[in-house]
Amino acid sequence: MAENNAYKLKLFQDETARGLARLYEAGYLPNDSMGEVSLRDAESGLVFISIKPGTFYIADPSEYHGSDIAVTTLDGEPVTTVTPPSERLALHLAVYKARPDVHAILHTYPVWSSLFSERGESIPYVLAEQIEASTAVECVTAEPSMDEAYFDEVIRHLKQEKYVLLHNFGSLAVGDNIDNAFNYLAWMESVTRKITLASMIGELHTIG
Repeated sequence: MAENNAYKLKLFQDETARGLARLYEAGYLPNDSMGEVSLRDAESGLVFISIKPGTFYIADPSEYHGSDIAVTTLDGEPVTTVTPPSERLALHLAVYKARPDVHAILHTYPVWSSLFSERGESIPYVLAEQIEASTAVECVTAEPSMDEAYFDEVIRHLKQEKYVLLHNFGSLAVGDNIDNAFNYLAWMESVTRKITLASMIGELHTIG
């Protein structure tokens, strides 16, 4: 049983490290101190998250290995002690507790979405594809902080969606696994890019 548990821990740690590498290679993580990735194991409830920046030197986040990933309980108690978890662990835990359907969280600083989050603006309904996907992406305008009041704001604006903008703090993409969360993030970048470019041509007309 212990061997099975150790094997499962390694699988989730490796998957979290893979998510970090994929985000960095796609340009969604400027460096290892801006953004993080986490996974939740639905069976055990354990949370796997990228580590506190500066724990050891790396040239880029793609160099992380599974063994570098921190593991905690859903209450934040450490399961592994080799590396400390990200200082934003509490935000991830709050989202997991509020959204049982979420098993992966990507906190990133994507370029096009950030044009809206830095202005404290939600993403307007402009494209037909947004309506078809029934998306309503809002922006948390409160200044970022690691306290319950801020977490409540994030959860309130995230609702049952898969994406939320964070003023001065990037964005959160959530999903049932890393790849689905990544694909939604990539789509939101495509949407915000189209809206931004369209606004340069003329006045935007919202739908609905």
